[in-house]
Amino acid sequence: MTLALAICCRDGIVLAADSQSTLLTPGQYTKQDTEKLYVLADRIAWAGAGTVGAIQRVEHTVNRHGAEIVRAFAQDHELGARKIHTRVSAVQREVAAEILGDPEEEGASAYLFGGYGASGQWLLEIDSSGMRQWCERGHFTAIGSGSIYAVHAYRSIEHYRLPSLSLVQAQAFAYRTVENAIATAALGLGGAVRLATVTPAGAGALGDTDLKAVQDVVDIWKQREVEILGELDPVAEAPPAPAAVDEPPSE
Repeated sequence: MTLALAICCRDGIVLAADSQSTLLTPGQYTKQDTEKLYVLADRIAWAGAGTVGAIQRVEHTVNRHGAEIVRAFAQDHELGARKIHTRVSAVQREVAAEILGDPEEEGASAYLFGGYGASGQWLLEIDSSGMRQWCERGHFTAIGSGSIYAVHAYRSIEHYRLPSLSLVQAQAFAYRTVENAIATAALGLGGAVRLATVTPAGAGALGDTDLKAVQDVVDIWKQREVEILGELDPVAEAPPAPAAVDEPPSE
């Protein structure tokens, strides 16, 4: 199971993902840490969901053609999308042809790419069937079998208007969404939350120090929610104790 999501905000694009790989070892599922976010040519951030072997092959392929892909997006977004899709779908077809069982079950993989180009922000999803679609107009998308958690989280904060969020705010929302999904999922999601960002200046993954700063913002956000909820319905003050009444002396 994987959860990878992307948010287009005022200052850039934020990608977030969990970092656990679930292995279908005989007799019992096992897990290991793995990276699910990648940076292409210092300009594009992307995530993969599905079979690790397929994602590794996509990583190798797009890295070999990174400069070509970046140049294409600098000219036209549709041209850039065709360049990425050609490379990714070729790997998807190769993997499907090599699978002995059901390719949809055994070798499926989906991808999410985000960056800046000739027309500004772009967010491109390629699903496990090889279909591609633009997602930047909705300012949010998620891939992986854990994506339902992200969709629910998105609905709960829709009123914040994602296009108006700063990069810091978008990072906090992305981090909290994946963190909550890891805490909720019974199987498959786990490890540390990982973040990557893209701005007009370039793309990069957040290191441990920056991730800790994002976590601190999330903790402040949670505390403010507690305080605001209390302000909406403050606890009524306890009524004053009745004044003591002198009892007549007992006989």
